[in-house]
Amino acid sequence: MDRIEKELNLLRRISSILLAEPPRISLEVPEQSSVLDKLVFEIASAMEAEAATIFLRDDAPKRESEPLSFLIRATYGLNSSCVGKTRIKPHEGLAGTAIAERRIVSVPDGQSDSRYEYKQETGEERYHGFLAAPIMRGNEVLGILVLHFAENRSASGDEIRIIAALAEQLGFALENARLYTELQERMSARIQLYEMMRALSDTMNLKNVFKEIVLRVRKIIPSKAAIIRIFNVETNKLHVETISTEEENSIYSLEPQDLGQGVAGQAARHVKPVLVNEIENDPRVADYRGLHNILAVPLIYNNRVVGTIELIGREASESGRTIPFTEQDIKLLTVLAQIAAESYSKAELYSEMESIALTFKRKNQELMILNKISREIHGSTSADEILATILTGVTAGYGLGYNRAMILLLDGEMRSLNGAMGIGPGVEEVARVWSEAPERLRTLDEYLISADVATILKSPFNQIARKIKIPITGEPSLISRVLAERKSFNIKNTSLLLGSDKLFAQEWKSSAFALVPLCSKDLVIGILAADNIFNQRPIQDEELILLQTIANQCGLALEGARMVDELNLAMKRLEVVTGKLIESEKLATIGEMAAGIAHDIRNPLTAIGGFTKRMARRLPVDDEGRRYAGIIESEVERLEKLCADILQLASKRDMSKTVVNAVEIAKNWKIRNETRLRRKKVSFKIEIDNLQISCDQILFDQAVSNILENAFDAVDTGGDIRFGGYSDEKRVYLKISDNGCGMTTDQIEKIFEAFYTTKTEGTGLGLAIARKAISAHNGEIGIESKPGQGTVFTIALPK
Repeated sequence: MDRIEKELNLLRRISSILLAEPPRISLEVPEQSSVLDKLVFEIASAMEAEAATIFLRDDAPKRESEPLSFLIRATYGLNSSCVGKTRIKPHEGLAGTAIAERRIVSVPDGQSDSRYEYKQETGEERYHGFLAAPIMRGNEVLGILVLHFAENRSASGDEIRIIAALAEQLGFALENARLYTELQERMSARIQLYEMMRALSDTMNLKNVFKEIVLRVRKIIPSKAAIIRIFNVETNKLHVETISTEEENSIYSLEPQDLGQGVAGQAARHVKPVLVNEIENDPRVADYRGLHNILAVPLIYNNRVVGTIELIGREASESGRTIPFTEQDIKLLTVLAQIAAESYSKAELYSEMESIALTFKRKNQELMILNKISREIHGSTSADEILATILTGVTAGYGLGYNRAMILLLDGEMRSLNGAMGIGPGVEEVARVWSEAPERLRTLDEYLISADVATILKSPFNQIARKIKIPITGEPSLISRVLAERKSFNIKNTSLLLGSDKLFAQEWKSSAFALVPLCSKDLVIGILAADNIFNQRPIQDEELILLQTIANQCGLALEGARMVDELNLAMKRLEVVTGKLIESEKLATIGEMAAGIAHDIRNPLTAIGGFTKRMARRLPVDDEGRRYAGIIESEVERLEKLCADILQLASKRDMSKTVVNAVEIAKNWKIRNETRLRRKKVSFKIEIDNLQISCDQILFDQAVSNILENAFDAVDTGGDIRFGGYSDEKRVYLKISDNGCGMTTDQIEKIFEAFYTTKTEGTGLGLAIARKAISAHNGEIGIESKPGQGTVFTIALPK
């Protein structure tokens, strides 16, 4: 009865020690525990043992090659210095045997046993009797309880039963401690998760969102560092967006990672968590040597990977000791990553909306500036007033705010670029102008209204601008590129300029300036230049868009003023016009009307021509009247040609088909126009030797000749015309191409209309006649053309 009472008292004391405070026993914490110290003292005293020691399994991360080990966590009777240092492995010594075989080991004299392995630092050589019981959780060994006795002795059955009960009770205590710690961590994680959600809902700034996420994640899953990488679609890499670490000198890889590269790249490519608990031997983490483990989870939003979040060096929440990542950590980080991805997407959307709002505000301001400038120049017919308004808008503080600006226009012969007007203070005027302007002028409207042409024309800077004259030569330069390519340039360092560009910069002493073309319809008529010579504010490339838009307004306004002048001249001519020519959409109606007129005119013209020739022959050679007669004769021939074209367009003649070599038609045209081709230096190349077609030779010759005439008129001096063709089973194809001025889409749509022409001379009937002739052969004519890239006519005739 006394024995049972003694055993019960021991178990009660052990239980009271374990329940006296929240569980503090953990496999993760290597430091000495006061709870375990009390336990070994009570056990040694009750069991009348000279020493009692508790080994617990060491769960710190280790290499796969490193075997499981058990560490002394508390002892009574052995040297205290061995706590946290001395460890044993399964099968090592008597205690290792108890662990490996999961059974109680009792030996009368441990030192004489063949399995005994001496641990010098413990001082166990003082003892002989040995009793050890494994501490279990199911079939898992958590540790071992070892008793040492000074004398040689075998443990009794009661002692073995008691030590088994104590080991079992310790196993329950360790499990309770694990559950308690896990519960604490979960509670802490929930609190941190709630705090993170609340914090994220209060901010839409991307940087703040990322900063908040990494800080909270490290608290929820304690780690040495947390890194967020965002996927950049332009570079196709993961870029570090933010990092949270207590390391002063970061040892973590912060370089952009390709998809599939490193742990983060693997997580992003395979769209799943990647865990490395042993960095030392894993090639994916070569940049993380010296650390233990790493966990990366993809950030996924709308089924798209937007980035990754990495945790490096998992730590125990209490001790800070490095421990392995668990499945629970992976699940938790996956949830956190989803929250982070959604927060990132919301913040990104907000950032985009903010950017759109700023862009809208800037665009609205630009539109207001354009509207005010356009309103001022609307209806103005004075070129000087237009230039003054545009330049005032460019230099006004409430406009574009450039320090100086000038406009240079091409002369009529396109040989030089001449300064037309400039606005900007001289060096001595700067302080006065900038101090007075804000007081007098508070809006752009006031600036524009106050612009006085006479004052501007007298200003020193305008005098400098008007003296600038830049010859247009074949020499390559930025100015020539502005004119030829209609391209704007932001010149940031004039010291690197050469030739006419350098000369221009020197003329107005500018160290950096912008150049934009002035366009009128399809032509470049000049250049707008602006700089910030006084405040030295750098001109941004994106500013050139608005500057170009204003320059376009200027070009259109100048074109409008020119057209008004031409219109006034045309109005005087229209006063003598008594009728209007009504164009019909139907070619037959036009032809019928025109043919009647041409027929009535043709006979009188023939008579006039005949009488003029007779009169010229009767006049002396040096008579002034003979020259006038020649002029009349020339005009009569031109009118007769017009009548012939009209009659041909309107006529309906019977077809007389024969087999003709189209190459001969081209050769005949070349012979007839040899002088014109040579004078204009036009190259006419016939690229085929033979192309047989069935056609009415007269009609088809006229069609081909008219198309060749059109090509000749389209090319510049030194141009190129090509004649070629081929055939297939059903059709014969003829191609006539040139490298001339080309046509717009609108011009292509109208090019075959009767009387439509883009030339100052000509009837506008040549191509209409050509299409009629080809249609009469049941053929088709097509056209391919772009402005400045030449034209290709393709004739398709049935075989």
